[in-house]
Amino acid sequence: MIELGLFVKHRDLVDVWRSQNPQVVACTWHKPDGTVSSRLDRFYAPRKFPRSRCSIISCPLSDHDAVVLRLQLPESFHVEKGLWRLNTEIVKEQNFKEQFVEKYRGWQSLKPAFPNALVWWDEVKIRYCVERAHQRRFKFHSLCNRARDGSSSSDLHALGVFLDEKLHGARVRARIQFVEADEKPTIRFYRDDTKSVVDRRIRAVCHPGGVVVESPQAVLGVFGSFFSNRTPGLVSEDLQEDLLSGIDKAP
Repeated sequence: MIELGLFVKHRDLVDVWRSQNPQVVACTWHKPDGTVSSRLDRFYAPRKFPRSRCSIISCPLSDHDAVVLRLQLPESFHVEKGLWRLNTEIVKEQNFKEQFVEKYRGWQSLKPAFPNALVWWDEVKIRYCVERAHQRRFKFHSLCNRARDGSSSSDLHALGVFLDEKLHGARVRARIQFVEADEKPTIRFYRDDTKSVVDRRIRAVCHPGGVVVESPQAVLGVFGSFFSNRTPGLVSEDLQEDLLSGIDKAP
């Protein structure tokens, strides 16, 4: 949250929904057992977009509610440079710093071959990480071989440090996988529910005249006619409006 706050402040962004509802308590995500809830889903927009509108729509069949954002863009605005994604762990490595200083000018010459700087930077970063992984595997096997041959205490210490680093990386990856796995039930539920809706769809119906209709419009027409004939009385528009006004509707 600290990093998010710094990013929002640096980019002069505003939480659109909160700016419109400063005193309202609302949540967009609920843990299945009801023990935890949060306004996890939110939109940030530039403060200079004063006519931004944001609303939360309840979705009872999901653990996330829908958040709708409407923006009225200004006629013109300044577009700044994009942001780079970077695994910050490699920035701490002296080898990366030296290679970056040494090879940056050469890497820059590759830019015209890529559609944008982000794709180019990912390629540069991946190239370094692949090379580093190859070197680390070679070092690991070398340390293991020396340990089996009765190496010195310094080699054993180096192997212990190396294994600690591998364990730390495994923990980080495990946390990421845990977060992704926590989202999978939502995705699976959505897919299953979508498939269920498709399976329940009425594909054809027999018209009272004996004609089978299959198009969605014709099927709806048959059902509409059927229920209209079941209630031949006059419809009270006041009662109808009163009923519909109490139902949340998506815009």
